[in-house]
Amino acid sequence: MSNVSYVLPVFALLIVSSSCWSQDVRGSDKQGEKLLDLAEVLKKNNMSALQNARELAKQKNWVIRAETPHGGFMELQGLTPKGVPIYYHTTNLDSADTISTDEVRSGGSLGLELDGSGMTVGQWDEAAVLSTHQELTGRVTQGDSPASISHHSTHIAGTLIASGVDADAIGMSPAAHLEAYDWNSDSAEMAAAAASGLLLSNHSYEQATGWWYLSSPMGSCSAERIWYGNNGDTEDYKFGFYDSSAQAADNIAYNAPYYLIVRSAGNNRADLSPEDGVDYCAWGTAGFETFNTTSTPRDDDCGSGGYDCISTAGTAKNILTISAVEDLLGGYPESGDPSAVVMTSFTGWGPTDDGRIKPDLVTSGMGVYSSIATSTAGYLSWSGTSMAVPGVTGSLLLLQQHYRNLHSGSFMRAATLKALAIHTADEAGPSDGPDYMFGWGLMNTKAAAKVISENGHSALIMEETYSPSIPYTLTVKASGDQPLVITTAWTDPPGTSPAIAVDPTDVMLVNDLDMTVSNGVITYYPYVLDGQNPSTPATTGDNDLDNVEQVVIDTPATGSYTITVFHEGDITGGTQEFSLIITGINPLKKQKKSLPWLMLLVK
Repeated sequence: MSNVSYVLPVFALLIVSSSCWSQDVRGSDKQGEKLLDLAEVLKKNNMSALQNARELAKQKNWVIRAETPHGGFMELQGLTPKGVPIYYHTTNLDSADTISTDEVRSGGSLGLELDGSGMTVGQWDEAAVLSTHQELTGRVTQGDSPASISHHSTHIAGTLIASGVDADAIGMSPAAHLEAYDWNSDSAEMAAAAASGLLLSNHSYEQATGWWYLSSPMGSCSAERIWYGNNGDTEDYKFGFYDSSAQAADNIAYNAPYYLIVRSAGNNRADLSPEDGVDYCAWGTAGFETFNTTSTPRDDDCGSGGYDCISTAGTAKNILTISAVEDLLGGYPESGDPSAVVMTSFTGWGPTDDGRIKPDLVTSGMGVYSSIATSTAGYLSWSGTSMAVPGVTGSLLLLQQHYRNLHSGSFMRAATLKALAIHTADEAGPSDGPDYMFGWGLMNTKAAAKVISENGHSALIMEETYSPSIPYTLTVKASGDQPLVITTAWTDPPGTSPAIAVDPTDVMLVNDLDMTVSNGVITYYPYVLDGQNPSTPATTGDNDLDNVEQVVIDTPATGSYTITVFHEGDITGGTQEFSLIITGINPLKKQKKSLPWLMLLVK
């Protein structure tokens, strides 16, 4: 075989190193100042919104905080621009085995012995974690002062970091530290924590959308069910809608390039309209009023096809949104059988209103066994997208630990970690490529860890900066014995929330980077989905919606392929950082420096 080069800009190899503590990725003083300023603004907004909503709730006899009939919790958080109360709801209804996280921990097949030592993960949830639980003792810091201790919060904490006193309940990162908060003022606290160097946070809750059960009367309405949409609508506009909470999450992430937010996709697909003739509560001209399904019908939450079922903060661009599948004991089949990944009946599906790919990934959310707050040795098995999220978050923490171990204390940018998780996900769903049900597929922690181990040899993890004045190209040589796969992702500036409407199609992508791959004869394009026809399989073409793009060449010829990243028009911010994950290339043979480029030769 002849040798062929691929060219890497020198600046692409510069990685921020850690300084005062093992997880210090605070970046520049300017970035830190922006985050702290943002935290102050968000804190004032959160406190004002919460105070106004609670005062109005007392006047109108609205529920402020309560347990729902099916065991979840709801709590008032503010008001929509139209004055409708906003509630957060928990999303309840052998995760490690399903996504092969057990293969990177102690005794796993990769021999990496990862456990989260020296790492910290954040959690925002319904209330306080029982920090004295035998699985968590000494490794939980409660960052605020919730009024109560929560079973839900403790269950999530256990899936993240339980030490394995009960071996069946061991968490994804069993030696990690947890920084826990309740969900009040979450965005302000997230910005402050990101400014202090937090890498990952878990959010197993969502804004109440569509149909829910009531635990007590809402104003003058005492019906069993409540519908949270706007007066006069039959579909709740919040499904797929990029609202201020999604914008806040993207703004925080944009100013904290190493901080990745992981959220629940919600359980709304199982929520149907009550039968004909049944009374329900909904927002009317005088606040919450009693309606009847015969005279005033409302849609099932996700329509007949089950799509358009992820709401508000879960639609943010720069986060990972997670849906739940059934357990897959033994992990993904080596034969590569997508049908082995079975969707749960409740988990939310995309797309967003502008057609972006959501959810991003899936993992187990059925019968997850973990700690609860009944006692210091309490455990239960629960199901829901709430339970799926910490399986991903805790596993991502192990990947950052592995990268740190190999890179002198440095960490991956959030966009790099997101791209890596998507790149190595196992195929799921009815057709090749992403879809609006399973997203990019079933997370595979083992496969992602192997790419980190092989970085610079038979795989590449690259962090670049695109400037309109410096076109970006990279030439690699395909090995020819496996697919050539290239994934790019970037932390995009926050979008502008559209006017409140059902299914607005305003595009939320700000900096539209595009990627192509060519062997000089054929040009390959990334996957695209059609939000107006959500069940249609993925095709390839110009993706002008998502800030993740992936090109897959299933049977590449041995030889050179040129990756091109470009952008049409101006770049907001002047430049745009982006990440590349590449597999299916020939192993590096040797390297040779050549200024201003670094030339690496592959065999």
